Amino acid sequence: MECEDECIHKNELITDIAQKAENEIVLWKKEYEKQTGDKTLEQFRQNFDRRRKANNTTKENADKKMTSAMYDYKTAFDFGAAATLEAYPSMRQSRRDW
Repeated sequence: MECEDECIHKNELITDIAQKAENEIVLWKKEYEKQTGDKTLEQFRQNFDRRRKANNTTKENADKKMTSAMYDYKTAFDFGAAATLEAYPSMRQSRRDW
């Protein structure tokens, strides 16, 4: 019974997301079929995890480059603010959106 309730809840969530997505759901379905068509579920999960790790590494490297560039800029122009992404409110907000 608990499993049925969980499945019903998941289906309701999926339906809600699909309704909000409207036109994009067609693209999502095509991409899903492309990604899962010739792979097992385990292969799909491994690829997904690997891609997520790669994306996180790319983001961390970009953050380091940005911090270094800010440090160099602030040193060159003698600004007093910290050379971190947290020193800029707009950067903090955009990082939450990631």
